[in-house]
Amino acid sequence: MTTYRRTLATDPELSFDPADVKPYVLPDLMRSADGTVITDHRSWQDIRRPEILAVFADQIYGTTPTTVVPTRFEVRLRDTDALGGTATRAEIAVIFGTGADEVTLLLMLYVPNAVTAPVPAFLGFNFWGNTSVNPDPAITLHTGWLPHRPDKGVVAHRATDAGRGAMARRWPLTRIINRGYAVATACYRDLDADNTDDQTFTSGIYPLLGTSGPHRRPDQWGSLGAWAWGLSRALDYLVTDPAIDHHRVAVFGHSRLGKTALWAAAQDQRFAMVISNNSGCGGASLFRHTLGERLHSLARLRPYWFAPNFGRYQLAEHTLPIDQHSLLSLIAPRPLYVASASHDQWADPVGEYLALVAAAPAYRLSGKPADLPATQPAPQNPMTGRLSYHLRAGDHDLLAYDWEHFLTAADRQWRRTRG
Repeated sequence: MTTYRRTLATDPELSFDPADVKPYVLPDLMRSADGTVITDHRSWQDIRRPEILAVFADQIYGTTPTTVVPTRFEVRLRDTDALGGTATRAEIAVIFGTGADEVTLLLMLYVPNAVTAPVPAFLGFNFWGNTSVNPDPAITLHTGWLPHRPDKGVVAHRATDAGRGAMARRWPLTRIINRGYAVATACYRDLDADNTDDQTFTSGIYPLLGTSGPHRRPDQWGSLGAWAWGLSRALDYLVTDPAIDHHRVAVFGHSRLGKTALWAAAQDQRFAMVISNNSGCGGASLFRHTLGERLHSLARLRPYWFAPNFGRYQLAEHTLPIDQHSLLSLIAPRPLYVASASHDQWADPVGEYLALVAAAPAYRLSGKPADLPATQPAPQNPMTGRLSYHLRAGDHDLLAYDWEHFLTAADRQWRRTRG
C-alpha cells in the first residue's frame, strides 16, 4: 500500500519553516465573478455563495451526482441499557439500492435516556468500524474491508473482536451523553473503502450513482465527495427519528473526515453546526499557506479523493480561483469550529487559523459577531463564538480536550444564546 505521508527527503517541496511561505493574496470573498462587490447577506446567499460552491464542485471535490437512489432505513438493534443505563443505542441500516446491488451504511446512534424531549446530536464518521468506538460486545462487528492493522484489531483486512473499543478514547460517549447530546456515527468505508490499491471506483456507492469506473470526467467526484454525500444520507435518517432535534445536528470530523465534514456542510445547509478537527490541506488549511502537506502531495498520493481537475494546481496553488477560506465561508452564518494541534505541523495549524479569520467577512454580512485576532492564539487558549477555534497542545488526534470545547461551543449556540 502506498505510504501516505511524504518526508522532506522524498519531497523537497515540503517545508515546515514559516520563512518559506511566499507572500500571497487570497481570492476576494466579497467580489462576484462579474466584479460586483457583495455588501449584504441576501446577495451573498443568492449570488456569491452559489458561485463559490460551484467552483469547489468543479475544481476541487467534484460534482455530487443528482441521481436519486432508492433508500430505506432498518432499525436492526436497540439497547435501552447502553453505557450503564444512561443511553439507548440503536443500529440503523441505511440501505441504498435494491437486491444484489445494495450498499449499506450502518449507522450507530446513542441517545441519552435522561432527556425526554428531542435532543441535539453530533454526527461524524469513524475510521475503524463502529466496534472501535466502544468495547460493548453487542455492537455489530464491521464486515467490510479495512486496512491491515493488528493494533486496531484488524487482521487480513477484516475487523476482529480484538478491535472493540480500540479508538474509544476519541469517543467520550458517556461525557457527551451526560451533557444531553446524542451521538451518531458510521464507518466511512461503508461507502468507499479508501483503499489506495484500488482506485477504480467500481465498488462501494459509485455504481449506484452512475459514477463507476477508472475513467472520470475532469469534474467527477472522488472519495471525499462520496463520504460527504453519505453524511447527508445519515442526516436524512436523523430527520426521521423523533428522539433527535434535527434542527440542531452538528457534523464533525477528524483529519480526512474533517475535510469530509466541511464539504458536506458546504453543500447541505441542514447541518446546523460544523466542526473540523486537524483537517489540514484540502480541509480548513489555506492552500496558499504552503507549510506541511501541500496540494501536490494530496494530488499525487490521494488523487481519488478529489476531482481530476484538482491535479491541475500542483505546485501552483496561487492560481486557484478560490482557497479554503472560501470553503469555510460557505458554512456562514452557521456556527463553525476549527481545531488544530500544536505538534500537527503536517496539517499546518497556522494555515487553518488564517483561513478561519479570512472567512469572517461572510459571517459579518449576516450580522453575526465574527471578530477573531489576526494572530493564532497560544495552545490551550480556546475561543468560543460563532467562529470558534482552539490550538490543543499535542499531536494529530481527537482527544477529550477537543470534545470538551466542542460541547461548550454547542452549549453556547444552542442552550444559552441560541443565536
